[in-house]
Amino acid sequence: HTNTIKETDYWNQIETQIQQITNDDAVPYSKNILKNLKRLSGLIQTDAKVILSRSHGDFTPWNMYPQGERLFLYDWELSQAAVPVFHDLFHYIFQSEILLFHSDFLKIQASIDGIIEKPYSQRLIEFYHIDIGLNYSLYLLNNISYYLLIYQKQDHLHMQVSWLLKAWNDALLFQVKNHQQTLNSRQNFIRDLFTL
Repeated sequence: HTNTIKETDYWNQIETQIQQITNDDAVPYSKNILKNLKRLSGLIQTDAKVILSRSHGDFTPWNMYPQGERLFLYDWELSQAAVPVFHDLFHYIFQSEILLFHSDFLKIQASIDGIIEKPYSQRLIEFYHIDIGLNYSLYLLNNISYYLLIYQKQDHLHMQVSWLLKAWNDALLFQVKNHQQTLNSRQNFIRDLFTL
């Protein structure tokens, strides 16, 4: 179904999570991540509409197994009924690239771009008029704020958490710049339109 961002439980969850994060020096990149979570959330046009669907919530290679031509998924504890589409795709790529291959953000972004450019993705995006950049930003805001809260409560962080935090920090910076460029382009267009 479709709803405005501000009317979704998903957005309320993001706002609550970001408010609960503290400036914790014990968690690497924590201060920068919090600053960029706030910057990116402030750039979201919450009156925009998003298409929502069921999400597994932790769609990763280690939460599935194939049997013949069937794919079985387990570990549904993070599943939600109304999440912006492509959430699971973004999560699969981030988690796989970071935790299996120790990829940096540039490789992750290239993987996401590669999947989004596929004809089947483009058909879905065009048919439902999906703002893929918006859905990507919403995924980052939700996922990063959720896990950062968990990591701030842990006494000992394993090495892979540092990998995740570094990639997330870079992803947030990337998306903040993208949103600012989009807003600047729109403002310039409107200014130019009315000065003709």
